[in-house]
Amino acid sequence: MNRSPRWFPIAGLVICALSWCRLAEAKTLGDKLLEAAQQGKAADVQTLLGQGADPNARGKRGRTPLMNAAGYGGEHVSIGAGGRMKSTAVASQGTAETVRALLEHGADPNAVDYEATTALYFAAQYGRLDSVRALLEAHADANLCKTNGMCPLMHASYGGHTEVVRALIAAGAAVNATTRGTNTALSYAASEGRTDVVRELLQAGAEPNVRGDGGSTPLISAANSGHTDAINLLLAAGADVNATDAEGNTPLSNAAYEGRTAAAKLLLEKGADPNAKDKKGRTALAVARERGHQEVVGVLQAAGTKD
Repeated sequence: MNRSPRWFPIAGLVICALSWCRLAEAKTLGDKLLEAAQQGKAADVQTLLGQGADPNARGKRGRTPLMNAAGYGGEHVSIGAGGRMKSTAVASQGTAETVRALLEHGADPNAVDYEATTALYFAAQYGRLDSVRALLEAHADANLCKTNGMCPLMHASYGGHTEVVRALIAAGAAVNATTRGTNTALSYAASEGRTDVVRELLQAGAEPNVRGDGGSTPLISAANSGHTDAINLLLAAGADVNATDAEGNTPLSNAAYEGRTAAAKLLLEKGADPNAKDKKGRTALAVARERGHQEVVGVLQAAGTKD
């Protein structure tokens, strides 16, 4: 009796089962590599790579072991006001040693996740200078930006990572690149009062009068936050002391709105018009009064601001 018709399907199932096992094993190695890279376990990373783990394996949201090693540590979920869930990215324990090991085994330095984030972006975000250098040496593109337009230089500037900013600029990062909201690295540095970064960006040719969200300039943002050192640097670089945003607000009226007395004094000394009015017809004095900032009111009155 010919048993072939019964045997071949069974043999096929055995072969398919073995193939599935190989795929499952490969996936397990990839998962282990993603975890080891995120935890900065360089020895484990080397072992897994030696066992054939894919250095370009994909985890959640399309993230790779290199991204995890460079800085991505997952998401922290918390409950905010009104019971709303809030997800915040946290830094990994990855190291430059792990980054280099992955690169040496063929990890793609320009791979992107589902939001077009690169390993270089994560390293810049968390101020990982050694990892940034390793990635740049492996020809990571300093101008690959996320889908929202945020670039490595912007996030490094926002975080005040001066040495990372220098390294990115030296690698050709575009200092005047803009997000979808037209903010630049200088916009972020000025709003956060990152004085050293502001200086580096201006020296590299950053435009001091660039318009960001709502028509705001870096000087308007710095005045709003009361960062006097950044204000001085921006004015010395040619920032317009009487620039207005889309609502007609000036650096001075923004300082008045937030009660930034020292910033208001400085702006007046540098030629800010105390009688400029916003689109609601309010002067900086009127704004300060509305907000109850009496010290700023006194400064503005002494400067001759009219009601």
